[in-house]
Parts: sequence; structure tokens; C-alpha cells
Amino acid sequence: MKKRDYIIFAVLLGLAIAYPWINPPRYLLASVLLMFCYATVVSQWNLVFGLAGIFSLGQVAIFASGSYITAILGRYLEWSLWYTFPVAGVGGVFFSLLMGIALIQIEKDKRKPVFDVISGLQEVVIKIVFIIMMIAPVGVFALIANTITTLAKDDPHQIVSLLGSLGTDTCFKSR
Repeated sequence: MKKRDYIIFAVLLGLAIAYPWINPPRYLLASVLLMFCYATVVSQWNLVFGLAGIFSLGQVAIFASGSYITAILGRYLEWSLWYTFPVAGVGGVFFSLLMGIALIQIEKDKRKPVFDVISGLQEVVIKIVFIIMMIAPVGVFALIANTITTLAKDDPHQIVSLLGSLGTDTCFKSR
């Protein structure tokens, strides 16, 4: 890595640490946190599935345990999300290490059912994702159609205008 990359990382890390004390609106703060969560999931997914070429639920289990820890700390101890994220990250790593150590200590023939269950779950998740990807265009079309009919009511000109805002106005323009 170049020196420039370290400087950019340090600046972004400093901005992330200072951001909660700037006192942004709660909606913006929640949006940034959600964006951070999605970026974390996408980067780990890209690293494991894209770079390594394997599909593993291990990173999902770590993320899920971290999410659970975040929810518990936020709900019952009323911690801010900014404080729960690092604790949840450490908790997720601790959970995965604990699970790995326990599986290593079990005899090979006794840990095989655990691996078989996880492998079966991976196959189920792959099929679910495939089904969702096949259905998604229909759902998006239905949402857009519902929004257009809600906004336009019975006015055909309004429908054409709304469709035009989607970039389809070339189909309906009069010559």
C-alpha cells in the first residue's frame, strides 16, 4: 500500500470517529450507520465469495452474532450505536473463535454432522437467493406501478408524466 492510502484511511477513520459529535440529524446518523453495515456485509461477501470463489456462511454467522450483541446493548443498556459497533465486532470475533476452538476439540466423526448442517444451510441460502433474484423484477415493477397509480389517480396525463420521470418519456411523446 502507498503512503497516500494510509493518509486517506486515517482521514476517513478520523471523520468516522468525529461524526457523532458533530451532532447530525438522527435520520442522517441512522443512514450513515446503515450504509456502514451494508458496506461491511458487501466487503466481506466480496472478499469471501468474489475473491476466494467460495460460499460460506461463516461471515454471516459472525455478522449475525455482532448484530445480536448490538441489539442487546442498544435495547437493554441503551448504548449508542456508535459504541456498540466496536463491542459487537469484538463479540463476533470472540464468538467465531469460541466456535472454532470447540469444533477443533471434537472428534472428526462427531463434528461431521455440524459441518453437514452448515453445508445444507448454505445450499438452502443459495436457492433462496436465486428465487429472490428471479422474483425481484416483478416486485419492483409492482411497487412502481402502485406508486404511479397512487400518485396519478385517474389522470392519464399525470401517469405519462410520472412514467416520463422514470426515463420512459420517449415512448409516449407525441410526434
